[in-house]
Amino acid sequence: YYQIIDKEHPFPAEALKGKTIFVGLVLQTDVGPSQKDIFMTPFGRVFGTEIHATAALNLIYKNWISRASAGKEIGILSVVALLICSSIFMLRPLWGALITVGAFITWFSIGYISLTNNLFIPGFTLTAIIAPLCLLGSVLYYYFVTRKAELKMLSAFELYVSPQMAKEVAQNQKSLSLGGEKVWATAMFTDIQGFTSLAETMPAEQVSAMLNAYFTEVMDVVFKNDGTLLKFIGDAIFVIWGAPVRINNHAEKACQTALAIQQEVKRFNNTKRFPPLLTRIGVHTGPMVVGNLGSSKRFDYTAIGDSVNLASRIEGINKYFGTSIIVTEETKKELAGGNFNLLSLGSIKAAGKDEPVKLFTLLETALDADLKKIWEDALSAFKNKNWSEALAAFKSFGDQVPSLMKSSELYIKQISHLQSSPLPDNWQGEITFLEK
Repeated sequence: YYQIIDKEHPFPAEALKGKTIFVGLVLQTDVGPSQKDIFMTPFGRVFGTEIHATAALNLIYKNWISRASAGKEIGILSVVALLICSSIFMLRPLWGALITVGAFITWFSIGYISLTNNLFIPGFTLTAIIAPLCLLGSVLYYYFVTRKAELKMLSAFELYVSPQMAKEVAQNQKSLSLGGEKVWATAMFTDIQGFTSLAETMPAEQVSAMLNAYFTEVMDVVFKNDGTLLKFIGDAIFVIWGAPVRINNHAEKACQTALAIQQEVKRFNNTKRFPPLLTRIGVHTGPMVVGNLGSSKRFDYTAIGDSVNLASRIEGINKYFGTSIIVTEETKKELAGGNFNLLSLGSIKAAGKDEPVKLFTLLETALDADLKKIWEDALSAFKNKNWSEALAAFKSFGDQVPSLMKSSELYIKQISHLQSSPLPDNWQGEITFLEK
């Protein structure tokens, strides 16, 4: 350097021929910003001379970082931004946050790898500004719109199911769209015996107050056992288990509820606020179509199907047997793990049904083993057409079990009828009911 600027000590010109020379100060005269001709770069503090030399070297060897045209970059980034923001808005905020973080990590990784290969890929604005703003908008939308709708749905369904089940329904609103789906569930119908006659003797205001008090007590039991109220039908109640929230032990829940309702009715009657009531219950398990059924403008969440009709039919059969709870064989099969006191009532053909159905009455307390055997022997003799043996057994049972005397009397009347008329060829020991 000194030879070049000192004429008295000339530097050989041949040594510089064909060369590009950069001359500058490389001297650390101070620290930090006070240093002269030193600049901060992505690679640390670098002297200005080195920066110029590097730029010249890149020009000579055409070794520089390239990038796509502005139009192409804007187009690609717009599509990517649309996909990322759409995904954030379509999913819940938690997933949106994961997408935002994932987008930033992905861009950082791809950007670093590309930069080391002399290619610049923009994306900081997208990942650091646009995506977080989309996430913020998604969170606000979820809590001010989606959450509002969920709370509205929750409030509405708390009238039909327990609060816990209402939360599950609100979180799965797809099951509430117009239309139905076929499910295996348990239906229960209840009815107050002799309600029409009772209501005729009371003022309308008192009837209304009695029903409101009665329904309040009964529905507390239903909701406690995860039942879904579908409809009040006069003095009757239509409840199902197994929809809209799926439960595996729906038959067991229904039977537990039936027994609990009878206990609740007893407590209700003990208050003596109203005339004593007697509730009859029918329970059946089977396939049914459950969902919002009706028109696109007005519909109800309900259940339809042959299983529902049968549950309604067997509720009415109680009045012939003198029982308070009847369940079908299909329900009994679902009670493998439950501890319930069931007594066979034989087989019946309900009104409008061609196939016989085996029925069982659900008792609050177990029947004595000897008495149970007398009843079962009576049913067996009836099925085998041993009329005299069946008559004796039913009379003996009715005398010893007053609560089921009406069941014995029903079979005694059937025997008298069957003895005087020819039996159908396909008779299997069932009782046929012509009325609902």
